[in-house]
Amino acid sequence: MTARWIRQALLRLDDYRNGDKRLSYLPEVERECALPRKELLSRQWDRLAKTLDLAYEQVPFYRKRFQEAGITPKSIQAPSDLPKIPFLTREDLRNHQSELMNSSIRPEDLIETATGGTTDSPVHLSLDRECLARRRACTLHFQQWWGAGLGDRVASLWGAEQDYPRTESFKSRVRGWALGRALYLQSSYLNDGIMQGYYKKLVEFRPKTIQAYPTPLYLFACFLEKNNLRLPIHSINVAAEYLYGYQREKIESVFSTRIYNWYGAREVGHIATECSIHQGMHLNCYGLYVEAVKDGKVVENEPGDLIFTDLFNRAMPIIRYRIGDLGVISARACACGSALPLLEELTGRSTDAFWKRDGSFTAGASFCGRIIKECQGIKQLQIIQKDFERFQLNVVKGASFREEEVEELKQRIGDFLHAQLTFDVVFVDEVLPEPSGKVIFCKSEVGRASIPDHEGGHTTSV
Repeated sequence: MTARWIRQALLRLDDYRNGDKRLSYLPEVERECALPRKELLSRQWDRLAKTLDLAYEQVPFYRKRFQEAGITPKSIQAPSDLPKIPFLTREDLRNHQSELMNSSIRPEDLIETATGGTTDSPVHLSLDRECLARRRACTLHFQQWWGAGLGDRVASLWGAEQDYPRTESFKSRVRGWALGRALYLQSSYLNDGIMQGYYKKLVEFRPKTIQAYPTPLYLFACFLEKNNLRLPIHSINVAAEYLYGYQREKIESVFSTRIYNWYGAREVGHIATECSIHQGMHLNCYGLYVEAVKDGKVVENEPGDLIFTDLFNRAMPIIRYRIGDLGVISARACACGSALPLLEELTGRSTDAFWKRDGSFTAGASFCGRIIKECQGIKQLQIIQKDFERFQLNVVKGASFREEEVEELKQRIGDFLHAQLTFDVVFVDEVLPEPSGKVIFCKSEVGRASIPDHEGGHTTSV
């Protein structure tokens, strides 16, 4: 028996001892994700209907919200009916926690967690043990797409402290060595000395997979290239930030392997994953119902607010949650053969889009990627929308920096946004990460403030 099979057996035993049923649900996830499109979506809709029924019957918040909207679960017979249900927001999660709880769930079956808190303070969340096990089964399934398996060595260049081990006891270290096979490398602050230390640790650890935020992994790839260092890696997966084209190109070149981009959120778990074709991310239809909404209507093939419904969280149902991200959902068939619908493009958070007074926006992600590539003398750039027509540019000078580049940059931004703009230019040593460890290159402090909400005719804030 190989060491890998022994470790997998130990993992299964450890799951059994802890009551974790993720491996029990994994075959179900795999079977369902392999279904033809029609049957796949039919089963997804059935779970959505059951979720609406449960929430209406057992959760005070949803019963009141449905009644205020003049609807019941029977009012939702097709996807076009979903906009009848008001959005769930982060403020709802923050201000109505007790009303959002299902009192029929036993306290011992509750799992407590929280949102990441990238742009504001974290919000308390709850889910039941079955939901957690199904989420973890989904994660295991999609990890197989980039070649990761139980017991494989994984190194994480990550900034979210809540994902790191909480204890340093001898028992936990032994368990981590025998079962977790994980190396955690903090990404919030990097310099050449730290990256040299990380390189040595990775050479010693010999991970099969690296999981990382795109920006710190890009900086690490640049460090390896500059110092002519090689690090053989079987697969790389990235999440938590927008992956720019120039970052993908550099990382894949340095590590000589393809990147798998994926998308997740603490509120709802694993959302979407790139396949081997690398032309969009396949949505997790087993665990989630995902919509793109623009002007109050569900849309395809154009950017919209991404709206999520968790199909398994009975403890604290998440129904039509507006997380603040923008994306394009497509029904096209993927060449990989999977029938799972595609998230063609994830354009960033709505607060990372640049807004105009008429409510229209330009996705900051694609815009920033183009601008950075044209600014050869600028090492790093952060663009912050302070007001509709006023921007702040945080600029890290590169070795070939020219003063004229800043004026050229201002002109290109104005031309791209078709607006007369004013700029505050700040030269910095580095673009600092958010408290979560993520680096946001395009930020808007405008968001939706003072912009009419097309659904309700009033102002909202995301």
